[in-house]
Amino acid sequence: MMKKTLAFLLLFVATIQILAGYYFVTNTGVINEDGKEVLNGSLSAVFSDGEIYYTVAQDGVYTLDAETKIELKNPVYLNNNYVLSQNVVYKIENAKAINIGNVTAKLQSIVVRNDHIIGIENNGVLCYFTNRLVWSMENIRPTRLSISENFLAVFSTQTQLFDITNPKIPKLVGTFPSFREYAHFSGYHAFSDGSKIYLYRGVVRQSVTFNHRGTLISDGTNLFSGNLMIDNSLKQSDLGFSVRSLVAVKREEPQPQPPVVPTTVVQTPSTEQRTTPSTPTEAETKTTVTQEPVKVTPEQRPITPPQLKRWDLVWKMVINDEISGKPAVKDNVIYIPTLKGTIYAVKDGKTLWTFRTSFIVVGNVTVGKNVYLTSWDDTVYAINEQGELVWSLKLNDDLSQGVAWDGLYLYAVTDTGDVYVVQDTEVSGVIRKNYKVGSYPVIPPSISLSGKVFIVDGTGALWQDSVRGELVGKVANLPIISERVIQNSGLGFSLIDEVSIVYRFIPTVSETQVLRIEVPFLTIEGRVRDAVVGKENIYILNDKGTVFVYNKISKQLVTRFTVPGAKYISAWKDYLYVFGSEIHCYYIDEEFTGFWYSIYGNSMNWNSAIR
Repeated sequence: MMKKTLAFLLLFVATIQILAGYYFVTNTGVINEDGKEVLNGSLSAVFSDGEIYYTVAQDGVYTLDAETKIELKNPVYLNNNYVLSQNVVYKIENAKAINIGNVTAKLQSIVVRNDHIIGIENNGVLCYFTNRLVWSMENIRPTRLSISENFLAVFSTQTQLFDITNPKIPKLVGTFPSFREYAHFSGYHAFSDGSKIYLYRGVVRQSVTFNHRGTLISDGTNLFSGNLMIDNSLKQSDLGFSVRSLVAVKREEPQPQPPVVPTTVVQTPSTEQRTTPSTPTEAETKTTVTQEPVKVTPEQRPITPPQLKRWDLVWKMVINDEISGKPAVKDNVIYIPTLKGTIYAVKDGKTLWTFRTSFIVVGNVTVGKNVYLTSWDDTVYAINEQGELVWSLKLNDDLSQGVAWDGLYLYAVTDTGDVYVVQDTEVSGVIRKNYKVGSYPVIPPSISLSGKVFIVDGTGALWQDSVRGELVGKVANLPIISERVIQNSGLGFSLIDEVSIVYRFIPTVSETQVLRIEVPFLTIEGRVRDAVVGKENIYILNDKGTVFVYNKISKQLVTRFTVPGAKYISAWKDYLYVFGSEIHCYYIDEEFTGFWYSIYGNSMNWNSAIR
């Protein structure tokens, strides 16, 4: 009879808690919205996986009924049903902890959306899925992240808000003033500066404000801040207690119960002395858990990134700086020059290092014995692959073009038309030769197999070494096979594949004609900005940011992808990189071995006939 009574009381209590609507974590434990204690103790959070309710304590994660303990050391509640413990992010589900990713100690302010782990590292925001980087936003100097429903807030000198309904593709909602906290409820974006709470609809600020009383927390419908609750009609009320964490409880209508039929119990007389039962006190009716909870260890399942399929977007990043010259690629490390004079070394979507010059950079990067960069501060910089300055060489004027490299010497030309042949001795840059050509060169120097230097000046005149030749126009490149110069017309350029087939790109007003062995091959909408040619396909970027992939034999369009503001494309074995306001990396499963397969010769921008 006592067991039946206890079961009835527990069912009654559970029903009342479901009707209460919330579990709150306060300074003393867990209570419901009526202020009734559910569980006491020092707890940091309460949450649900949709079926089971949990609390987070210092020694692990417990089910709210205290029947199960998930053994996690010093767990840190992140959001939803995600917890961090010892640099591993776990998803709590069905009273188990499932490993969804490992993180480094450098990754801070971690939040999770659909198993995608997002955090701050160095000066950027990075997103990982199955331990592989999906995207990054560099050079924004974030201080903190906050996630609420489908929105990610990035706090810095300004607050950027992103819709991450699909966490692989964050979409900017808007930029707001500098705030410290964020939550979304009933269609409102709520921000706080630590003093006031400000509401926005979209990017439009509302006239109403509220006093900030504690961390902003939302259940999707209502907003909580300390002891303050703001409902969807913007009516505020005082809870009478301060909220540290909360979880909404499913509201269920009470089901009608059949009437209870009293049970008559016939007892045989007993000779034992009877005592009159006393009325139980309130303390005696509380359930005390004396049985140890079932202990569950985390599941350490292997995390295997999904197999890449051809044309998959592998990762993307934003560096928040204007890419001003053609990047170079070596061993899938990309070297990106920016207008502000900074070069970024990036691999797998993460910045390895940056190097800053003293002025503007508009030319391409070249990778040879070192990484070479030119600047409008009249200087050629040689940087090693660890991002350290090896040497710098001051010349006589601005350098708007990058250098060429033939495996022995560097070739630089200033805006005044001074050509310098420079030897990289590994400790300094030594000028071995210099002479004069026409001013304002339109492309970097092109170098033949024997070391002849070809330059096109601002009038469109072609120079061989110091001798002025015919007018060829302001061409975009000047390929060379051995000693043979492939001349272009107008603003066009040419590429040469591995069997010496020449592809010419001839722009017109609204389209670009592509010739193959001087025969019409393709017509591309708009002006072609850049292209690379592989063994199987040719990749063409137009001025609308679309990359077209055509099969070289069938001329069939294989696929296409668009990158905002795309200016350049580069390739290295199996991967294509597209550079614009975003940088995208695609898995293409193709090799590039042509004589002049990229606009400046190869992916390292040698601009020479040396393969």
